[in-house]
Amino acid sequence: MSGRRLLFFCPTKRRPVGGIKVLYRQAELANKLLGTTPHSAAIVHPNRPFYKASWFSANPPILPLLLKPHIVNGKLKLTNIQKRLDPARDRVILPELWAHKYGPQLIREQIPYAIYVQGGYLINTKPQQDTELAYHGARAIFTISDNTTECVARAYPFTQQKLFRVHYSVNHSIFHLQQQKQNIITYMPRKLARHADLLKLFITPHLPKTWKLIPIDNATEIEVARQMQTSKIFLSHIELEGLPIPPLEAALTGNMVIGYTGQGGTEYWHEPIFKKIEHGALLDFAKEIINATTTDFDRFIEQSQSQRMALKNLYSEATELKDVENIISIMLN
Repeated sequence: MSGRRLLFFCPTKRRPVGGIKVLYRQAELANKLLGTTPHSAAIVHPNRPFYKASWFSANPPILPLLLKPHIVNGKLKLTNIQKRLDPARDRVILPELWAHKYGPQLIREQIPYAIYVQGGYLINTKPQQDTELAYHGARAIFTISDNTTECVARAYPFTQQKLFRVHYSVNHSIFHLQQQKQNIITYMPRKLARHADLLKLFITPHLPKTWKLIPIDNATEIEVARQMQTSKIFLSHIELEGLPIPPLEAALTGNMVIGYTGQGGTEYWHEPIFKKIEHGALLDFAKEIINATTTDFDRFIEQSQSQRMALKNLYSEATELKDVENIISIMLN
């Protein structure tokens, strides 16, 4: 008998998305951990079977799984998994966005699966019946943060005995402190673009002439790290998120981070590195940014050193490795 396959179903996006980076990274880790066994792990892109994301360093195997066409709400979709997977061999990890789409099908095909919830606020509310069935049928529910765990437990109380927290890691080889800091404020304009535009409008007349506001947009992981390493302040104007990655990366590169927690970020959002702004309080946000430009950043770097080390240890490869080992144990045994 051939080895089992742990298949991470993964969306495709035109722009860099943190959740995809996490799936790629953990599929790669799982495949490496399984290297001396007959088993393997791979990424599956049902929407674009031969696609491979290339804007970060993770490089897991890609399984080009071709699904069958069927009609969904009057439209032809390539989402039918009938007889495309082997119940004796395959184990599937679904992103929460697709629980309703593939969960009921996997149950019918008798394929063991788990749901990986990276955003507690991305859980499908329609069609609720299919989503609830998917959570009932899942072998495990993996969650990316304490906040996400609470979201799932509140939505589906029957899942509490099969909820497992998974940590991601930050690429510390590139997201680390550099001493060559400049008077730069970085932000990601694609995140709540209207909020970003209004912030720019509100702070520009008051920004000291020695400071610059620089966007990070559609950049590779290395490009993001380089820009964060030169800036002193990073702005977080994000929507509801499971555990936002850019604010954490900014913190580890020596930035003061100002803005929204996305709720999921509350587990690491502590001063002196992180300054919390209530969602939508744009005038308070703008004032905090201008006040931050008067900070003694040499002193800030010194005072925040222990906090950065704690973040580095918590979101480390070693912590992530233990959690991926747990995923393998649950799904392949």
